[in-house]
Amino acid sequence: MTDLFDSPHITGALYFTDQGHYLFKYKALNPWGSHAEENHTITKSIREPEVAAAFSHIGSDSGYLQEGVIRVGNNSKGAWFVFIRKPAKCSIEVADTGKITMPAPLLVFIGAAGSYYVFALAKKTFSPDATAYQAPFPNVNSTGWICWGSENGTPKVIPGKASQVVDLFFKSPFNNDLKNGKSKKFTDDINKQLALVNGLDQYPTKDLVATRYSIGGIIEDHIQERR
Repeated sequence: MTDLFDSPHITGALYFTDQGHYLFKYKALNPWGSHAEENHTITKSIREPEVAAAFSHIGSDSGYLQEGVIRVGNNSKGAWFVFIRKPAKCSIEVADTGKITMPAPLLVFIGAAGSYYVFALAKKTFSPDATAYQAPFPNVNSTGWICWGSENGTPKVIPGKASQVVDLFFKSPFNNDLKNGKSKKFTDDINKQLALVNGLDQYPTKDLVATRYSIGGIIEDHIQERR
């Protein structure tokens, strides 16, 4: 079978490996601008963004990112982003409890594949190697998935509106459907712990319930193509 790459009209070829990598093979040019007679070729490994840019004939620019956004990107399931909210107070409305002003720990929000997830960190600064903890809220399940309720629905994942989504999270009414497994002291109801921290300056991170994963590992799991 004739290799199409040998054709004088072919200047380069892209190879897809069974390991998910890309190899770009192209013909070197001699100093006079034509292909060298010995058909000297160069092969190099390239990344997915470079492949996408080559086929679309455009570059990639995230633009100016909002404060708190540390990563943005796109995959076959759409746009995604990672947002960090530093430890700070927040006001939430919890069903059967009322309004609470609490000191939230450091929170990591992930918007990907049309859904949102949030996890807590026991540290004051973000580190990919840090252990991820269950976010201490009664509207987040054990996988970190945020239940937005039927009233508002899930916001569209748009990296440029990450901070607005986080604000909406705290402004939305919190139900009691997912209140267990968020507190060491009150394993059956995180709302009991939230009532204790109401008005305090710092969240007791020792009461957070750890997951088995690092926050970096969780982020990669959501933004890669495995899901």
